[in-house]
Amino acid sequence: GAATGFAAKPAVDIRTEVKAADLAGLAKSFSLGDALDWRRVSGINLAGVLNGTAETLVFSVNGQAAGGEVTLRGTARDPQAVPDLDINLGLSHPDLGGLLSQLGLVEAGRPGGGALALTLTARGKPERLALTLAGDVAGLALNSDGTLSSTGDSREFDLKVEAKHADLVAMLRALGTDYRPALENIGGLAFSAAVKGTPAAMTVDGIRAALGPARFEGKAALTLDRPTPYVNADLTANEIIVDLFQSNDRRWSRAPLDLTGMAAVDADVTLAAAGLVFRQYPFVKPRMVMHLEDGALTIRELKGGLFGGNIGLSALVESRPVTGFALNTKLVGADIEEALKTAVGLDTVTGRLDFQGSFKARGNSQWDLVNGLEGTAELHAANGVIRGFDMRSFSDRMQKLTEGAHFIDLVSRTFSGGQTAYSSVDGTWQIERGVARTADTRAMLDAAE
Repeated sequence: GAATGFAAKPAVDIRTEVKAADLAGLAKSFSLGDALDWRRVSGINLAGVLNGTAETLVFSVNGQAAGGEVTLRGTARDPQAVPDLDINLGLSHPDLGGLLSQLGLVEAGRPGGGALALTLTARGKPERLALTLAGDVAGLALNSDGTLSSTGDSREFDLKVEAKHADLVAMLRALGTDYRPALENIGGLAFSAAVKGTPAAMTVDGIRAALGPARFEGKAALTLDRPTPYVNADLTANEIIVDLFQSNDRRWSRAPLDLTGMAAVDADVTLAAAGLVFRQYPFVKPRMVMHLEDGALTIRELKGGLFGGNIGLSALVESRPVTGFALNTKLVGADIEEALKTAVGLDTVTGRLDFQGSFKARGNSQWDLVNGLEGTAELHAANGVIRGFDMRSFSDRMQKLTEGAHFIDLVSRTFSGGQTAYSSVDGTWQIERGVARTADTRAMLDAAE
């Protein structure tokens, strides 16, 4: 190109082309680091234009990068003083899954799809730019607007952010995950919040989010200037039915567990929900306090109602080197009939239950964890009945037996209806390798012990 008019009115007209088929070599030359496997990223082919005068500069860049399209257009008025900027950046890619694979964010060859299309505009002087972001990421509509303020080396933004997708399952599959929840048509995703801060630390206030039928509100703070990003969040929710988000297959899977993603972030999260249903167990008004650090999740506290009683729970889930967990729980005053209906579909026992236990396991799959379960449990049940068996009638009639035929008739009558009251059931259980055993469980029944 050319640069002219330096004595009077300077002007430039410059064109540039950049082509590179081997980004690994380019990244090495410019010391771009090894956060990405640059050998997997397809090449770049960019063309740029810069022209204008000392009053106004016009610039543009067009081309392809990593299989997608890049466009940058803008003007800078009064560039010799404090320029007034008007910049438009566009990014698009026809295959988001392929792009994520190139960037090493998902495994190559995993199912994926959907397109990427983003547009960012920035207008104003460098010390305070008005920003607008709009786009679509595999069907996820993104919108944001706000300001970016700069003072020296300091940058601070104040943004409103919205994201929405009509089909959560379709979005996750487009991102390369083979997600198949129990409720296939689980609904969409929505998120809105006010984000304010710096690239190192920010607050996220006024969170309103939906994940399928679950609704969340609250606030969070993010710290990014540390080896592992840190999140601190305080959230409330409506009833969360976890079962809807899990697989329909209720068998314990032998597939290898991979929880290494837990090490990507550290967090402290408090969640209070109207309800929580997990494997059909209905927790009422649970409150959870969770801490995630170095790939280990500690549930410091879970308190709420369960089966008409009160439950307290703490747990530890470790993601490495081998998946493991430890659980301590205490349930007081639960309705036995409600619990048995939920757990095994029986309604033959009533009464109130107290239960406490400690459990732990390690393994490479759900199957390994269940079959390696170890721990102890104590239970106390009181003031209920056992339906379908009349121990009092059995005891009274036993005293009147005179011949064998009478005994057969007695057994038939005893197990054909009625009920047996009990005052208490107490016992301890030992769990080893997934098998629970007891040697001291004692039941005080009407007419028997």
